[in-house]
Amino acid sequence: MDEIRQWEGDSPVFLLIIKDDHQIVIDVDESQWIAKHPEIFEPESTWHMFRKPPQPGLPPEHMVGVVVHAGETPYYMARHIGQLVLSADNEDNSRAEITAYGIGCARTNGFTDRFWMFPNGQVCIGELDVYDFAHAMLGQRAAQRQGEVETSPAE
Repeated sequence: MDEIRQWEGDSPVFLLIIKDDHQIVIDVDESQWIAKHPEIFEPESTWHMFRKPPQPGLPPEHMVGVVVHAGETPYYMARHIGQLVLSADNEDNSRAEITAYGIGCARTNGFTDRFWMFPNGQVCIGELDVYDFAHAMLGQRAAQRQGEVETSPAE
């Protein structure tokens, strides 16, 4: 994983799956990555989600990991969450969208772990929190566009 590589697409994340002492780096924007690596969905592995380096030479940032035991099913998801704002005169309609990137695991006891990362680096867990955080981010963006919220340079 130390090599400098060219990443496909715009997704800010990649996966590192460790299985049987082998490391498999997955660029989630690469075409057909699931078909190329069917072994990663077999049990007894560890899935890690990393933030891609913002520029060559910088290290990736480890965001979250999940251990997959026998009988469990790991997965990766990109969830697109949008907001549509309609105006009364239909002239100021706007649409905003944010993508949350996640890994998880369906456990043998019926529970499902879900871990999400947003493009700004925020991480959350669970199924419903991802929507609350996304809508809060989208609402803040809409307010900023309308000049209702003042932000500091640190944001």
